[in-house]
Amino acid sequence: MTVLCQPWMSTLWVISASPGRPGVGRCPSVDRHPQAVDAVVERSVDVAPQPEGAGELHRDEAVGPCHDGPRRLERMVRASETFRRVDHRSTRLDAPSSVCASNVFTNRLHVFDHNDISIDAVIASGCIPSVFQAVEINGEYFWDGGYMGNPPIFPLIYNCASADVLLIMVNPIHIEQVPQTAQAILDRINTLSFNSSLMREMRAINFVNRLVEGGFDDGGRLKKMLIHCIDAEDEMGKLGVSSKLNVGGEFLGWLFALGRARADIFLREHFDAIGNVSSTSIEERFL
Repeated sequence: MTVLCQPWMSTLWVISASPGRPGVGRCPSVDRHPQAVDAVVERSVDVAPQPEGAGELHRDEAVGPCHDGPRRLERMVRASETFRRVDHRSTRLDAPSSVCASNVFTNRLHVFDHNDISIDAVIASGCIPSVFQAVEINGEYFWDGGYMGNPPIFPLIYNCASADVLLIMVNPIHIEQVPQTAQAILDRINTLSFNSSLMREMRAINFVNRLVEGGFDDGGRLKKMLIHCIDAEDEMGKLGVSSKLNVGGEFLGWLFALGRARADIFLREHFDAIGNVSSTSIEERFL
């Protein structure tokens, strides 16, 4: 799963497994230039990171979602050496990669693979329709890919030789208490909606795995997938709605350190499972 920084206007977002509830992953330049995060924050509009204030930033009440938001992001990412490698007009990515976006017209998922990934494709893959206008690519218009696949697993199944799939889980699947406030309810509705495509795809993978285990592989066309997960559900489930717009350096640093720590735990406990067995039970986790 490719994780890329998205400094949407006044915020620093990161593509995750759910539109509307961004999580923060590793920015490749942060290790070398930790001041880059502060620079993005300093260039942002100076408002408190609460949804009420953010609405004024992202939305022109007269015309709807912000028209020039994607272009502002484009100008920022084109100035980044890291993002230049994503642009199809520049150097190809070292490893096969893909991002997905939802076609507004056709109601279909479009997967941009390593042959046609561009900065526009990256922007489209995180285009939240309530915040930004649809992104045009070759005459088609796209919104966030999470509406159709969150994230889509099938490109890894069909286009990769490896049977291992590692999911970086940002949104909590399980929560400990029933949401009571309006914001908490809407937040949970959002995670339920955008986790649903992942749950369905994992059900399909589990079905195929059982067929293969039973001796049927359709002449070699089916293969058993090995599923692994890195998550911090115990911590991510505690974050409120306002955390979506929290661009404070201390908070981003905490998320970065948390992700590294959980990845280290995964490697210590499950490294030997890679290539051999699933370290995550699909039935227990997703069904």
